[in-house]
Amino acid sequence: MPYTISFQKKKKRVVHFKIAEIPYLNCAPFYWKKDLKNFATIPCSPKKMGLLAKRKKIDAGPISLVDSFELEEEYEELEGLGIAVKNRAKSVLLFSKRPIQSLFNATIGLSDHSVTSICLLKLLLEKKYKIKAKFHLGFKNKDDAQLYIGDAALKKNSQNGFKTITDLGDEWFKWQKLPFVFARWMVRKELSSKAKELIAEWLKTNLDSCGEKKIQAIQWFKKKYDWDYPKAQEYLQGFQYHLGKKEKKAISVFKTFCNENSTLFYSNN
Repeated sequence: MPYTISFQKKKKRVVHFKIAEIPYLNCAPFYWKKDLKNFATIPCSPKKMGLLAKRKKIDAGPISLVDSFELEEEYEELEGLGIAVKNRAKSVLLFSKRPIQSLFNATIGLSDHSVTSICLLKLLLEKKYKIKAKFHLGFKNKDDAQLYIGDAALKKNSQNGFKTITDLGDEWFKWQKLPFVFARWMVRKELSSKAKELIAEWLKTNLDSCGEKKIQAIQWFKKKYDWDYPKAQEYLQGFQYHLGKKEKKAISVFKTFCNENSTLFYSNN
């Protein structure tokens, strides 16, 4: 008996906007519920996100603070959302063979994942401690100190003589008596008002619905990235995702430093 086989074309998913996703534990509260229709997330490091934004390859994301300054003509803040710490960041750490105030002429290896953390380190050394140092991207055994950020900082143990650990968020707070903002959620100005509202509402719902302890976000992150950080709840409680007056003042202060020290910040020497 003759028969026929028919094939139905799979309906192509319509993507209206692209949202950058930083695959770090401290960003899990933003992304753990993916019930926003017609969008795609693009995993990338903070540094890569800045590059994608400059090429208009993403519509929104928690853009590294320094990159966000350069993108203000094309992007705008999204409902005052961001990533900030009151004092200790716990994941922006300088591992060094001697205390930070003694790193004169030190050779310092830098994580290649974030411009803002590098700028913060250079600012602390140059302006707070009056220290000149040499910098390079990546890590070498001969380094006097190494800057780690994100989950890599949480996973790293003191080893190879790096017995001193300096939290850059805490250093900034002791110096300026202000929180530090590592990223601002930014959205392309060209997006419609409706699209901006949808993204903002999605983010706020995710933040609010995972609770103070962020348990659901932690579980989502553990399953997706196969990593269980035992102090995850304590770690996430140190972050502020809604930027208030103090955070906005901190942004202004840091931006002034950036404008006054652009040569220092954008050089690896």
